[in-house]
Amino acid sequence: MSVEFKDFSIQIKTAMKELAVSVLEEVVGELESQVKKNTPTGKVSGGKLKGSWTHTVRSTEEQHDA
Repeated sequence: MSVEFKDFSIQIKTAMKELAVSVLEEVVGELESQVKKNTPTGKVSGGKLKGSWTHTVRSTEEQHDA
């Protein structure tokens, strides 16, 4: 009786990284939406602050390239 070991660690790590980026994008997108909703539109800024909120999710590889 022989046992064959198949290493799927690279595929699993890749899938986990993709899932993490996807979850972060979803969470941060919701956070941005709530911040925009709760930012008052003042006479001084003319609503510019409310529209200026944005987000970017970068993967580890993108951070090392920057």
